[in-house]
Amino acid sequence: MAQERKSSLRSEGGRKLLDFAYNLNIEDPGNHLAETQSFLKKNNGSLIMYGNHIAYDDPLLAGMLYLRYFNQTYDRHLVVPASHWHMNPKNNMLFYQGGKLVEKLFNAELFKLIQNYMVNNEKFPGYTTEIAEANHRVFFRRLRELKSFNIPTDILIYPEGHRSEDGVIQKVEKGMILAGSTLKPSVFLPIGISYKNDNYVRNILNTRLLFKKPILHIGIPTFMRESKERPEIELLVHNLVECLPSWMRGTMNQPRQATL
Repeated sequence: MAQERKSSLRSEGGRKLLDFAYNLNIEDPGNHLAETQSFLKKNNGSLIMYGNHIAYDDPLLAGMLYLRYFNQTYDRHLVVPASHWHMNPKNNMLFYQGGKLVEKLFNAELFKLIQNYMVNNEKFPGYTTEIAEANHRVFFRRLRELKSFNIPTDILIYPEGHRSEDGVIQKVEKGMILAGSTLKPSVFLPIGISYKNDNYVRNILNTRLLFKKPILHIGIPTFMRESKERPEIELLVHNLVECLPSWMRGTMNQPRQATL
């Protein structure tokens, strides 16, 4: 109990710190946050939050949303896949420090995951197919373990794998579908991130001290219940893309399909 109270106090302090650091605007004209809350409560489900990736702030902004709407009582477990390469402080100290900050502020479990684009890539030596597959098996084994313990488990993921160079959404990886299937009943909630007047900077923390104004656009959720059916990646991408400003959509928009 003492440890749980300590974690709660830490999260409360983190929430206040983030509220001070960011002048966050949440746009949810479809009332999808309430729809998602209702599903989680009725089905004892898991939340898969996924979004576009444009700056170091992205996990902090989504974490603010998570604390505010889905984990106010600190009784849910958040898993955040993070780049195996970039979580090595020798490779990217700023990314590493940001990951540790996410752990502390949201009482999250960071999992170092090898991204597909790094496999057999000479820029990232050592990441063979065999090593990557073993790394992924450990990740999904951990999700199954949490599920078996009946721990309400949620995931925050950026399926592009890395930050966009120009703000336009990139090709996404499909792993989040298997994650949602492992934890089902689950709901995929797209979180589009942009900034007023597009004034974000990719390689810094875009806080209010720099007069940055982040916007979270809440997209249409997709529900995965106990059936064996899985949503198509095109549907999940479309639901994310359509809530973004038009200039960020690129060529990723796909024809709309019915939700499950």
